[in-house]
Amino acid sequence: MRRSALGTVFASALSLSLVARSANAQEANDKAAAEVLFEQGRALLLEGKVEEACPKLSESLRLDRGIGTMLFLAECWQRMGKTASAWAQFREAETIAANEKDAREKVARDRAEKLVPLLSTIVIRVPPEAKVPGLVVQRDGREVGEAVWGTKTPIDPGPHVIAASAPGYKAWEAKVTIDANADQGAVTIPILEKAPVAPPPPANEAPPSSGTFQKGLGLGLAGVGVIGVAVGTAFGLSAIKKNDRADAHCPSTCDAEGIAIGERANDHGNISTIGFIAGAVLIAGGAVLFFTAGPSAKSTNAGVRRHGAGFAF
Repeated sequence: MRRSALGTVFASALSLSLVARSANAQEANDKAAAEVLFEQGRALLLEGKVEEACPKLSESLRLDRGIGTMLFLAECWQRMGKTASAWAQFREAETIAANEKDAREKVARDRAEKLVPLLSTIVIRVPPEAKVPGLVVQRDGREVGEAVWGTKTPIDPGPHVIAASAPGYKAWEAKVTIDANADQGAVTIPILEKAPVAPPPPANEAPPSSGTFQKGLGLGLAGVGVIGVAVGTAFGLSAIKKNDRADAHCPSTCDAEGIAIGERANDHGNISTIGFIAGAVLIAGGAVLFFTAGPSAKSTNAGVRRHGAGFAF
């Protein structure tokens, strides 16, 4: 009984050994799902159902980056007219196949080279006078790094949105449609307009801050956690004592009272485990909240002083 009760108190330690097993199981599950999606996508592609095939192949590739999946997905995108995406995927398949000394390297390279004359491009120009501090340029919601500005880059035919924004300026965007078969598009980012400046808050009002509340919440959680640990400790000690009493009733076989005491000891052991786990979680959570809280709101006078300062293969 004593071993049972004490084992229950410290049972939570066994959960640590399950983490690695869980990760390995998840990886195996991902590979299994990727294989199913690949077979479905390939079948749909061979049936000519391109729009249904591409999402399955894309998700299969996300779960398990295989060369075969890359080639089928590139073929799928090419059939959909997404020449830039297809070309990029063939090139990635070529690189990985070369590193792995896979015979499919030549297939990927040949397919990519055949797409080059068909690639449409776009160039996003940012004149020097438009380069305001903090300028962010985006294409279809994804940032375009400064190194790409002024450079022709392959792009899938179709409509696209080019946007620009910067702190203190009004956001700007423009729509451009790129045609197929080596079309060349260009967009120039204009000088952004400055955004209206919001009036400052009244001098006698301090800016709102959630730092004080978050710190108080953190301390509260930690305090409850300490109580949980204390409860766990008390019930753990109680479980041990009850085991000692149960042993006295079990010289060879246990009488009814010994069994009853042993069951209560086991119950107390369970409560102890819950108390320790809950307490530890609450203390950790409270500490995170406390130490990540922002600065507390200052007094009214401090607010016044701050105001004054300033595809088969």
